[in-house]
Amino acid sequence: MGTFSWDSFFILATNFYKLIAITVSVAYNNRKSHDGRYAMKYTETIVQGRFLDRPNRFIAHIEIDGNTEICHVKNTGRCRELLQPGATVYCADCQSPARKTRYDLIAVQKGERLINMDSQAPNEAAYEWLLKGGLGEVEQLRREYTHGDSR
Repeated sequence: MGTFSWDSFFILATNFYKLIAITVSVAYNNRKSHDGRYAMKYTETIVQGRFLDRPNRFIAHIEIDGNTEICHVKNTGRCRELLQPGATVYCADCQSPARKTRYDLIAVQKGERLINMDSQAPNEAAYEWLLKGGLGEVEQLRREYTHGDSR
């Protein structure tokens, strides 16, 4: 592997974030995105809905197929500029009896752009990309883990 550069890593991470933001709509079925790049795979069914409101950081009310659903928000940031009443959103249909909510909010439409709302997606997509040889051969790859008393 070549010499590591933080500048190169920052450019790579920035471009990778842009890739996640524009490919989340096709990511669930492992197709290539509209520009031919690899898209991260979501295993759940993705459904379109309409954002209604967000009573707290963790849930949102979404209209899906004419019904108001309580949806888990995977990004606990404010997101007020994105989550406006009436906004088109995309949710993963998780259907697990162990969950309190059936859906996860994963993306929101903002103008012509699809914005990622799944704060776990960039790490998962980076992991998949590295496994597929994005930086060449990788000898060891570990997901995020605790080091000492840090997160």
